Amino acid sequence: MHTPPDSYHSQTLLEPRRRPLPPKPRRVRWVVGMGLVLLLLLLILVVRPLLAQQAPGLTFSQTGTNQFQITITNAVPGETYEIHRRAVFHDEYPWQLYLVGTNSSQTNFTAFMGADIYGFFRAQEGTDADGDGILDWFDGNPTNASISTLFITIDNPTTGAVIE
Repeated sequence: MHTPPDSYHSQTLLEPRRRPLPPKPRRVRWVVGMGLVLLLLLLILVVRPLLAQQAPGLTFSQTGTNQFQITITNAVPGETYEIHRRAVFHDEYPWQLYLVGTNSSQTNFTAFMGADIYGFFRAQEGTDADGDGILDWFDGNPTNASISTLFITIDNPTTGAVIE
């Protein structure tokens, strides 16, 4: 006597068999991964510099036996800069105003070596180092707020006189 198959067996016999998907080849995964890495590098190297200006920097070149030129690279257009100096790169030695920019397009400064043959320099945006409200190039002493505008009065020679 033949017994009919139970419901479980009948369902499995009637359904088509599913075959497992073959695993992706390693080469395809590697190519896709490298493509993503290259895309990320492209975004970092090309797009990022377009979105933000590079940070300003300083370059130095000797122009004479006791002179050198300080140039601000990647300067922000329309910004006025001051050059600060310190003898030793330590918190006990504060930055001191060294050179004052005279307008918003000045990026080259000529400096004299003086007695110090070494030092540390930085460029800082600003036009009033001592905070007294007087622009540094008009200030009698740009590092001292108690000294205001620089005035020069010439008493001698009188108007029209010729100095030989």
